[in-house]
Amino acid sequence: MPVNKHSDPGKQESHHDRERKDHGDESFHPYVGADAPRRNVEDLLLRRNHPTFHSDHSEEELIELEDAEPLIELEAVPESEHPAESRDILTREKEVVCIPDIHGDVYAFEKSLQEAGYADADGILTAEGKKNHILLIGDLIDRGTTNLAVLAKIQNLEEQGATITVLAGNHDLLMLDTLQTGNPDALGTWFGVFKDNGGMSVIREILRHREQLKTDLQRKGIPVDAQCTWMPPVGQQTIDFMSEKYHFAREDLREALGIAKALFTGNGPHASVFRNMKIMERVDDVLYVHAGVDETWANIFAHEGAEGANRTFSAMMQTKQLGKLMEGKELGGIVWMRPTGRLNTVFLTLETARILRSRGIRAVVHGHTHLKDGQAQTVLYEDDPEREIIVINGDVGMSARYNGGHGYVRVDRKGEVTADGRTGKKMFGTLPTRKDQNPTNL
Repeated sequence: MPVNKHSDPGKQESHHDRERKDHGDESFHPYVGADAPRRNVEDLLLRRNHPTFHSDHSEEELIELEDAEPLIELEAVPESEHPAESRDILTREKEVVCIPDIHGDVYAFEKSLQEAGYADADGILTAEGKKNHILLIGDLIDRGTTNLAVLAKIQNLEEQGATITVLAGNHDLLMLDTLQTGNPDALGTWFGVFKDNGGMSVIREILRHREQLKTDLQRKGIPVDAQCTWMPPVGQQTIDFMSEKYHFAREDLREALGIAKALFTGNGPHASVFRNMKIMERVDDVLYVHAGVDETWANIFAHEGAEGANRTFSAMMQTKQLGKLMEGKELGGIVWMRPTGRLNTVFLTLETARILRSRGIRAVVHGHTHLKDGQAQTVLYEDDPEREIIVINGDVGMSARYNGGHGYVRVDRKGEVTADGRTGKKMFGTLPTRKDQNPTNL
């Protein structure tokens, strides 16, 4: 069933034209271009002299890590590199079912798997669920009331033999940065000093099950830092402020954070879910991310592929530098960026689209911005053969905060893209194969 195409809201002046006007044809690329200086991202790996730097690694291990992970130089992607079409894709490796933004709602998560035909009513993987690819694109936690069950479910799926990939979302990273370093910016944002970001739902859940969780951790020999001694003074003050705002005893809030650190980091029972997270995943000609793609990450992808981008992200995790992914930081767009146009997709710039197309990407699937009316897709720059790209937002608003939506986006082995969930099934069309260079109904 055809869907409306639109490369921009309003036809008087296209997004393409506005950017060309703003930047000029010669100086258009803010990060790369024929005359752009060589750039690198040394600040996203190691800053051992920074006053907020913390690491469990010895100095020798850090030097070894730095040698093993060379700094990435962001050179220009030449304009002469035309789109790499999907001519090498005869049949897709696996079907992908993508579930965005679970937000601590295990019931919506399980219902999505069931409706996709990947699990039965008892949570057991079906044959389809075992042979295909489950992709969770971030924000596993916050806002819902069953955060721990979501993490346990992911681990259970892995134990059943699922091929499952988990991408990092901004909520996941706020929590991890808080628990790793005590970054007061991350703590304040996660807890919601100025607005409720949902982090307190995790704390409340931990306090509801506090005694059982402590007993389980003790049996495993995992200590609980009930005083949050890893927190800097500003972080301790934030805890005191939040305890008053949310009417918790200060010692309860500190202990809950200590339990969270024991559960989700180090050798904690749910730490593997976060330790194995990626920042992006490429499957055939589709790129999956949490919020969107900006030019910084597009360039990393162009030069290093998704594997290189994920190595960069892994290095940030290992060296406890997730603060580099905070909102407003140069590297934070991939998990924070908010769209500004109709159907939530015009944030993908001309240059980003060109870079992705030059590397064979036909479509981007993201979440982060929930849609009350269900999943949506659009085609950007449809009149530009070197930049035309499909963007699909799959965030249907799971958790009680958003009235308990559920759903998924599926890309099958023939390239057919569909979505299903609370608002019903949607047909988005078919991506090209070697025999069919043009997408249909997209």
